[in-house]
This record gives sequence, structure tokens and C-alpha cells, in this order.
Amino acid sequence: SRRRHTRLQGDWSSDVCSSDLYSNYTILCYPILSKCNAQFVRDVSFNSVNQSVVYKIKVTQCSKCEEERLTENYVLVPRFPSNYNVTYDISYVNLN
Repeated sequence: SRRRHTRLQGDWSSDVCSSDLYSNYTILCYPILSKCNAQFVRDVSFNSVNQSVVYKIKVTQCSKCEEERLTENYVLVPRFPSNYNVTYDISYVNLN
């Protein structure tokens, strides 16, 4: 990885932008509208036989709330081959 020669003290962006992060990992994201006080359980599984990745998100939320919030649900995973199929499995649990 290459570093910039000039950078501000405490400027971590140059480290992130020039690191090997992008060659070793993949970022998955699935935006979800949920009620206030939502909790998320995230799980990613890989299947090399089926060449697939499943990103599961379980959303537990308050059913009484009217307000909705957008959560991006980013997760950093080890890089996988580009021919793998990514699917998303989203489930909701509403609490009273």
C-alpha cells in the first residue's frame, strides 16, 4: 500500500484510502426503514459449493412508534469471488 507524503496530523482518511482494505474485504449494505428503537442482528454466511453469500438481518422494532429511520446496515466481510451471488434475507419482529 502507498501512503501520501503530506497529510494532516490525525488524518486517518489517507490511511484508509491507501490501505489494502479494499483488496482484502468487501462491504455489503442493505438499507432498511425501521421504527424507532430498532435493534439489528446481522449474520453473513458463505457457501462455496453454491458460490453464494447470504446476508441475514433480523430487525426487532417497536410496533407503537410512528417515526421511521433509515439504517444502512453496512458489514465488512472477507473478499469473496465476484461470481458469487449475494442474497439478502430480512426478517422483522414487532414488539408491543
